[in-house]
Amino acid sequence: MENQKIIERIDPAIIAGLYKNFRDSIQAILELTDNAVDDIKEGHKMVLSVELDKDKKLRIVNEGGDGMGMDQLQNFFIWGLSKKRKKLGRYGQGGKAAMGYLGKTWKIISKKESEKKRYEVIENDWDDRAGGLKEYTPTIRDDDTIADNVVQIEIGDLKKTVNKLELKRTLAKTYKPLIDRGILEIISSGSVQTEAYTFELPQDYFGFKLSTGQRICGWLGTLAKGSSVRGGVRCYVFGRLVDEREYFQQKDSNYKESLDRIIGELYIDTEDLPLTLNKTDIDKSSNIWSEIQSVMFSKLQPYVDLLLEEKDKYTPSEKDLKVTIEAGELWKEFVQNYNKELSSMGKGSINLLLSQGQKKPIKVAGKENPEPEIPKKDTQKNKEIGRINNPATPPPEEAIGRRKRTFAVLTPELKELPEAERYTVSTDFAGIRRLFVNTQFPLFKIRKKQLRLYLWETLALEYAKDDDFSDQYAQNYLDELNTLIHSLGKFVQTKHIRLED
Repeated sequence: MENQKIIERIDPAIIAGLYKNFRDSIQAILELTDNAVDDIKEGHKMVLSVELDKDKKLRIVNEGGDGMGMDQLQNFFIWGLSKKRKKLGRYGQGGKAAMGYLGKTWKIISKKESEKKRYEVIENDWDDRAGGLKEYTPTIRDDDTIADNVVQIEIGDLKKTVNKLELKRTLAKTYKPLIDRGILEIISSGSVQTEAYTFELPQDYFGFKLSTGQRICGWLGTLAKGSSVRGGVRCYVFGRLVDEREYFQQKDSNYKESLDRIIGELYIDTEDLPLTLNKTDIDKSSNIWSEIQSVMFSKLQPYVDLLLEEKDKYTPSEKDLKVTIEAGELWKEFVQNYNKELSSMGKGSINLLLSQGQKKPIKVAGKENPEPEIPKKDTQKNKEIGRINNPATPPPEEAIGRRKRTFAVLTPELKELPEAERYTVSTDFAGIRRLFVNTQFPLFKIRKKQLRLYLWETLALEYAKDDDFSDQYAQNYLDELNTLIHSLGKFVQTKHIRLED
């Protein structure tokens, strides 16, 4: 008994748990592109392609790195093993977990630089762990049809949908320094371009050494007034974004909106900075971060002082705040009345109650546009009041089954936002959704004497959206907005509400 040993092992069931490290599909895709970026060679350019095939397959191809031979493939399939101590793939699990999160099947094709051998590994059910850990016998053959330094990962039977535009935008901001320096070219629904900043104060470049001797560099600047870019310092590790809006414990835009114009990039190319498993944040209790934070706090101080001296362009008066509260209460009453009106017409309701969508048109053989059928029950009563339960004109096919939003009535509030935004919607820690109306929006300044009406029109712009606004037809949105504004006008007339203050 005294000589018995306890041996650490791995249960394959834990692999499914690793899939849950990802917040969404795009975050999982970034794990695979990180592996590609890790293979960029000094003095060489990598071309990275990330393409979706009608949402059925995802194909990621990188060319210009080291490629993968037999040794690299063997290491790739050892959970927790990483030969990338100084790179992004330092944990040895993200890419494999990402493949399982995204899809059920996959295929890897690779060639090691300077080798003529082409390796192909295929998996038809990555979720099936009944037999324990997996084993593969790759197909190996000579192949001159692809470059010697290519890795291609194709994932099929996708479990999640991927927004192509959001993927492209995320790739651009995640690898911005590498793209800007010409080290990395990304193709995803076309060439991926980074966002340009417009400065009021030019970039100030700097560098400093940590106590360990590692050198950190970056730049700071001030965005031009009216810029739609959100401020804060972007922190990159080996060219990969890991922290998007950092102020290093300085006052930020929550304290004063003008501080949102501070912009900068910090390049932390050291393996000693601890990151979360999915590289979406930094361990900010670490000693190295505390040292970086102390230096950057001081470097941000002049920018904070300068922007704090700026006078707010508009400070809501006590009267404006009172009008805003009253407008919110009246809007709540309007929405309740509007829902009752829709329900009485058999059209469901918006925002407070779940709508079941519009009914499908009745099809009668030999008739393209049949007369609406009057139900047998209460037929005479329906005729008397002129009510027909089924619409005389069927709704367009794309409108059938659509559902309006079901969130509670939004509370309007006045807030200084970037000049180009009319409003934004945010959910606080208590789960209350608020509609922040931008006091810097040009039309707000023109319409401030009709503040109630301006607030209601802004609320209507948000309420007219479908549950999935990204998939809503423009005409459906305009029709819903027109109906809301029309009903709002009648509500104002009925209540005898003064619009001019």
